Amino acid sequence: MSASTIGEIYAEFYKRRVMKEGQKDGSGKPLPPLRSADEIKRIFDHYILADLDGKPRWRDRSITSITRKDVSSLLDTISDSNGASQADAVLAQLSSMFGWFAAREDDFVSPIVRGMKRTKSSERKRKRVLTDSEIRALWKACETQEAFGAFCRTLLLTAQRREKVRMMHRDFVSDDGLWKIESEDREKGNAKFIRLSSQTMRVIRNQPTTPSRPYVFQGRLAGPINGFTKDKAALDAKMAEIMGEPVPRWVLHDLRRTAKTLMARAGVARDISERVLGHAIEGVEGVYDHYDYFTEKSEALKKLGALVDKILKTSDAVVPIRRGGKAAAANQTEGQAATDVAA
Repeated sequence: MSASTIGEIYAEFYKRRVMKEGQKDGSGKPLPPLRSADEIKRIFDHYILADLDGKPRWRDRSITSITRKDVSSLLDTISDSNGASQADAVLAQLSSMFGWFAAREDDFVSPIVRGMKRTKSSERKRKRVLTDSEIRALWKACETQEAFGAFCRTLLLTAQRREKVRMMHRDFVSDDGLWKIESEDREKGNAKFIRLSSQTMRVIRNQPTTPSRPYVFQGRLAGPINGFTKDKAALDAKMAEIMGEPVPRWVLHDLRRTAKTLMARAGVARDISERVLGHAIEGVEGVYDHYDYFTEKSEALKKLGALVDKILKTSDAVVPIRRGGKAAAANQTEGQAATDVAA
């Protein structure tokens, strides 16, 4: 087996380690797949076995031929084109597969060693929040992105996890906007039921509906949209064109953080916005408080949608004003403008 290719070993790794096929727990019940199964498959398909254009990378390479230099070269390539965080995500999955394989082979030694990460843990704690100007540029750029653009708008308007929005099924969204968010085994937190805002429902109703396209954000094939790298790059380019300057790097998860920040601006209490996000409530409150907060979550999303609407209607232009017969420039900072919008 040591002469097997990366593609062959990955197929076995995915079957046994990720999907847990044929495995049972102590009571004899089948083990569920890893919650990250789709993301693991995406990483191998687009960064390890092949690249984003489908050109071969390591699929047909013998596992024993992969050296530390090969790993470092691959991570450098990914870091240069997709960022250091993505390179570290690839490294994590490679390390997992190599470790899994090493436990089954007497002579195999993983080429991965300490020091290969491209970022520090402190750097991976992102704080990026889109500014009002960036939100306006994003919204306009989304007009050119069809399903992906609608998907990004919905991420901002709902504050839900990327995978939950990606898998939004029409059967779980009622005509009046009630969305039942499906739960997975061992899931720590989930908003469960939320009432989508009128702004979100406008986005959803504009998506094509046919019996063969059951997902709100339908992909080119049978399932929901997938593989966001090219669409995200095109969106970034359009935003830069609209703003007239490059947009500082942001990722889709930053829309969730932006939504949380906007809810605070709109006057939503912290504990309510945490429940909108589906975060598990810690401590005594999480143990004893079992109220569903449905009404409060619905109101929070309504306030979020209203604030986004106000942001979109606010101009970036500097408007001259007259006081006492003299012209004065209204040189508001973005922070001052934000306060006015939230008021």
